[in-house]
Amino acid sequence: TWSQTLEFHPGYDYYSTEELPTCRVTSCYIPRGYFDNPATNHDIAVCFVDRNIGDIVDAKIEMKPVGSNDFFDQTPVAIVGYPAGSGFDFGKQMWKSVGAYLFGRGNGPGDDYAPAMATNFGGGASGCPWVVRNASTGEYSAVGVTSGHAKLRYVRGEPNLMSLTSPFFGDRMFDRLNENPVFHDFPSRSG
Repeated sequence: TWSQTLEFHPGYDYYSTEELPTCRVTSCYIPRGYFDNPATNHDIAVCFVDRNIGDIVDAKIEMKPVGSNDFFDQTPVAIVGYPAGSGFDFGKQMWKSVGAYLFGRGNGPGDDYAPAMATNFGGGASGCPWVVRNASTGEYSAVGVTSGHAKLRYVRGEPNLMSLTSPFFGDRMFDRLNENPVFHDFPSRSG
């Protein structure tokens, strides 16, 4: 079922003394295939808010299609978010992780391989962007969004290595967002 109301707090920082900016989510849409298998490249939502977030944080981050998993081998990707663990102050401020690309994980027949990146974020960072910085312009682009995490063990006796996965931001994913998506409008608050 859908939530009744959602709010987004751009640039949230528990320790800041400035007033917290708040955006109300007015509607969202997701690929219809998410309802059949949420653990795939369908695990993405686009939300619309009542205020321009770029104006609030003085930045614009566009979603950028990725051609292949080779992109992650060749490009430094930062995962930003609010991980819930005690080592990250229980999500009270934004953190950044620049982990190594591990592999592309298959998500079903005919699907693109979802990238998995090494990070110690763990739970709580779902929905947070994976960003790359254009060296010449200084602007950021989103090339992924945290969808889930898994513990991996490469050799017996070695400690677990945390990783996060994202839907593959390829043409198929963007097509899924445009072909027969499921829309939901959130009722406006009264009073």
